[in-house]
Amino acid sequence: MALGLDPAIQTSKVGTVLYLQSRANGHTARIGMDTHWGGAIVDISLDGAQYVNAHDTGRAVQPALDDGAAQYPWPDISTAYGWDPVLAGDVNGNGGPVPVQQVTARSQYTQATPL
Repeated sequence: MALGLDPAIQTSKVGTVLYLQSRANGHTARIGMDTHWGGAIVDISLDGAQYVNAHDTGRAVQPALDDGAAQYPWPDISTAYGWDPVLAGDVNGNGGPVPVQQVTARSQYTQATPL
């Protein structure tokens, strides 16, 4: 049996967001990665219900690394937190560069350089 493209799986790009969408059994699932925000996942939805808070670069689905040696005080809290660079970017919305992005009919790939 030859493998063909599954029409239920689609990829697309809207602005800086790469989408992978699948339809099966009357349901639609979608995932979106924002290339302006280092490829962070900004959209996971099922039948239109959104499960990701992508309000700013400190949210979304992304790795975040804490550096306990570089402390900074959090406003209105008496505890100091370690420096926490995230993939999606800084407070000004500057995301990690994505030097490689690939979209095929059935998949997506991004490679990011953390800030």
